[in-house]
Amino acid sequence: MSGPRFSVIVPTRGDRSSLASTLAALRRQSLAPEAFEVHVVIDGGPAVASPHAEGVLVHALGGSARGPGEARNAGARHASGEWLAFTDDDCEPADDWLERAAIRLANEELHVLHGPTMAALAVNAEGAHESPALIRFDDPASPAALTTNLFVLATRFREAGGFDAAFAEPARDLYFREDSDLVWRLAAAGARVGFAPELQVQHAPLFPDARAVIRHARRHELDPLLASRHPGAFHRALEVKRVAGMRLRRPFHAAALTAVTGWLAAIILLAAGRAHWAAVPTTLAVLAHVVAALRYARSGSPAARAAGWLTPFVYIAALLRGCLRHGGWSVWR
Repeated sequence: MSGPRFSVIVPTRGDRSSLASTLAALRRQSLAPEAFEVHVVIDGGPAVASPHAEGVLVHALGGSARGPGEARNAGARHASGEWLAFTDDDCEPADDWLERAAIRLANEELHVLHGPTMAALAVNAEGAHESPALIRFDDPASPAALTTNLFVLATRFREAGGFDAAFAEPARDLYFREDSDLVWRLAAAGARVGFAPELQVQHAPLFPDARAVIRHARRHELDPLLASRHPGAFHRALEVKRVAGMRLRRPFHAAALTAVTGWLAAIILLAAGRAHWAAVPTTLAVLAHVVAALRYARSGSPAARAAGWLTPFVYIAALLRGCLRHGGWSVWR
């Protein structure tokens, strides 16, 4: 093998203290150091001295400030590995992450491999855990994937043109769905996609403050773009949850839509003097609003939990804006 089997690509804005933890996790990999390299792409900044990761070959590259997808594309252009391994600067891959991927890829003919990403538990001032482990989806049958834990054959990645910059709006701090778009494009082109539950990556707490909660809801503005490009996959496989043995698709979407329409119906009925009829939509709105807010109910701070109650309105407004800009009106289904 003329080059490393894996080229690990990590986009960063250069100001995350957690990048050191990411590199430390890569330094602890059980795979032989000569079997992989690391490309850290400073998005929006010049290349600097290579970040420290003793025993691991690390290249630091400058990025174009066009979002993490374009930063990953820049890393891929400089990668020499047969496989591109993507993770983020707020993630810590398990010590055997690359080794387990190598075993799986040696035994299966795949072009794309992905695994679960678990959110770390937030800890409050008293030292108690505040948030449970979370992932975007928990249905292995779903072809959706996260760039926190994704392996793509380098030749297939380049043939597909890499990540699409349309799924990033740096000026508005919106980045979303470029991972699902890439994997679905690859699958449509005939790539074989595999899911490996043994590939473990831990993400930093998802919602440390109120701003993170609101931003998380706002970024769904890019859902209509994804739905317009991949209507079948979007409605079949996006954000599938299994609850009590049931397969639920986009439960937050259903709860937020019910909550907002319920409140609007109640207000209209009250304004029309039909207060006795308003009780039904009000009850539905309250129940759905509680379900939607539970998505953020155990965030890392009281302010973040409070912001969770605003997310149904933020989410619906984001979808409306996205539909007006990108089409994809089927996103409401």
